[in-house]
Amino acid sequence: FPASHDNILAKQKVDNKLRTLERTNFGKGSPIRVAVVGCGYAGVELAATVAERLQDGGIVQAINVDTTICPTAPPGNREAALKVIVWNLDFMFLERLFVYH
Repeated sequence: FPASHDNILAKQKVDNKLRTLERTNFGKGSPIRVAVVGCGYAGVELAATVAERLQDGGIVQAINVDTTICPTAPPGNREAALKVIVWNLDFMFLERLFVYH
């Protein structure tokens, strides 16, 4: 998250929600499931941040309506974002219903 006031507040809200989910789920043995809808720059960054925070305690699913992530990004940035998604997240294109694990 860039360090603007609004983004700091958004990050605090996400952290608070994840802490609540972790406390609620403690000792139950099932992973926390989080879905991030939209795979522009912000969606990819949010999904990667949540996946890193939850690590083995959660499953993050990135859902996108298009078959291209970060459509306005230069090809190199798009390829780097795709690597993050494929290695760290469940990824679903709603348009064609492809799911990557």
